[in-house]
Amino acid sequence: MSKNLKEILVILGNGFDIALGMKSSFRDFYDGEFWPFKRENKISSHRTASVLDRFLNINMRENWYDLENLLAQYALSISHKNEATIEADKKCFVELKEALIKFVDNAQRKMPNLISLNKAVRFLKAICEFRIPTIYSFNYTGLNEIASLLGIPDFTYTPVHGTVQTKNIVVGIEDNVKILPDYDFLKKVSEPTYKSTSLFYDLMRAKEVVIFGHSLGENDFHFFRRFFQFHSDEMNSDPKNKCKITIFTANSKSRMEVLSNLRAMNDGRNNQLFAQNDFQFMRMAENDSLALDEFELWMKNLKETKERIKGISML
Repeated sequence: MSKNLKEILVILGNGFDIALGMKSSFRDFYDGEFWPFKRENKISSHRTASVLDRFLNINMRENWYDLENLLAQYALSISHKNEATIEADKKCFVELKEALIKFVDNAQRKMPNLISLNKAVRFLKAICEFRIPTIYSFNYTGLNEIASLLGIPDFTYTPVHGTVQTKNIVVGIEDNVKILPDYDFLKKVSEPTYKSTSLFYDLMRAKEVVIFGHSLGENDFHFFRRFFQFHSDEMNSDPKNKCKITIFTANSKSRMEVLSNLRAMNDGRNNQLFAQNDFQFMRMAENDSLALDEFELWMKNLKETKERIKGISML
């Protein structure tokens, strides 16, 4: 029996933290006390106002609080080198990251008590109890601390973009965005704490993938594009390539947003993605009978898979 049948690759995005009850979205960051560039607040004494902070203040709300894409838009808008502007923007970016660390740390500390009826809690506990998970988190929160609160023993995971506990978060834009070299400091790979992971290869080897609360947005296409292209390509329609893929979203609206991002990655072949794989969505924040039944069935199948494998291994 293939070991792959016992393993499951889990990818967590900010939607997972939100499902746990954290107010940790970029919207909460912008609207709350930790946003460093409010016009009514004094600019930090170590710098003057920059073009970047004014750009973010003006555009965050209108662009659905998409901070990293806004950083890319700003960098793309700069066509001429100006040393004073560059230095001011560098200091602004440092202040932004420092504020983001404080914001996420505060959001985790103020997280409500984790109750067993919470779907995200049930999900994580079941994944660790019934399967052998390889977990990647795109969140800055400390998942080890959450696992400890839930009584999950021997918990391991990979924080793709660092954590606030180690103060090594990675925020910014992707390396393939063509901008003035002077603004490369906005690129994630420029962060000294940026590290390699095995996510790309684990995805390509996986027989079962669960994505919880990650929008699969443009800033992370490089992690996921090859995987979804492969599993949407008619040339790879051999049953041995079939993958079980489950994507947990908040609601029908976020489901449509993920489908749109998938189309951008797989050249509009979502129909093939469904046809060639065991592919499904779970809507975690909606309480209609269909959404609830699908979640309970998924949890039941998770347990039954372990019991089936255990029975086979004893033969």
